[in-house]
Amino acid sequence: MAHDRLLAIFVSEAGTVQNKIIKAMGGLPDADELQQAANYLNQSLHGMTIRKIRSIIAQKKREERVQYDRLLQQALDLSEMVFSSEMEAEIIIEGATNMLDYPDFADPAATKRLFRAFEQKKLLIELLDMSQAASGVQIYIGGQTHYKDFQGCSLISARYTNGTEALGSIGVIGPSRMFYSQVVPVVDYTARLISRMLRQELE
Repeated sequence: MAHDRLLAIFVSEAGTVQNKIIKAMGGLPDADELQQAANYLNQSLHGMTIRKIRSIIAQKKREERVQYDRLLQQALDLSEMVFSSEMEAEIIIEGATNMLDYPDFADPAATKRLFRAFEQKKLLIELLDMSQAASGVQIYIGGQTHYKDFQGCSLISARYTNGTEALGSIGVIGPSRMFYSQVVPVVDYTARLISRMLRQELE
C-alpha cells in the first residue's frame, strides 16, 4: 500500500465488515498516534449509526478545543474520510424478483434500470436515509421524485429506534398502484415492533 494510504476497517454490530482505503492528507501519523486515534474513535463512536457518527464528527470538529489538539483533529479528519457519503450503509433487500409478477414491470428496460438501482443500493440508501430522519410512515412515489430509475414504483418506509435514536429503516417497494391501505399498516406495525424489541434490550 502507498505510503500515504490507510486501510480503515468498519465492523457493524450485526457483524458486517467493510474496508475502505483512505488517503492521509499531510502524511501518515506514526503507529502510536494511529493506535491512540483508533482507541479514541472506538470508544467515542461505538454503537452509533453511520448517520449519527457523521453528525457527531461534524459537531466535534466545530469545538474550539479540537483546534488546539493535533491528535484529536487528525483522528476526526481520518474518521470523516472513512464515514463519508461513499461509505456503504448496511441494507438488506429481499423478494425483489416478486415485482416481476406485476404488469407494471413488463417493460424490460425499466425493470433493468430498477434492478440496477437495487444492486448499486445508492438510491435506496438515500430514500431510507430520508425516512430515518422523519417520524411515522413515509411514502415516496417514484413519479414524484427526481429518481429516474424509481419511476413506476413507490416506497413505503418507517424508521425504528431504541427509544433514544433512530437505528434504521424498513420499507416495502412495489408498483405505484399498490394497495397502500394494506401495506402502510404492516410497515408501521413492523417498525413499532422492532423498536419495542430494541428498547427492551436496553432495559
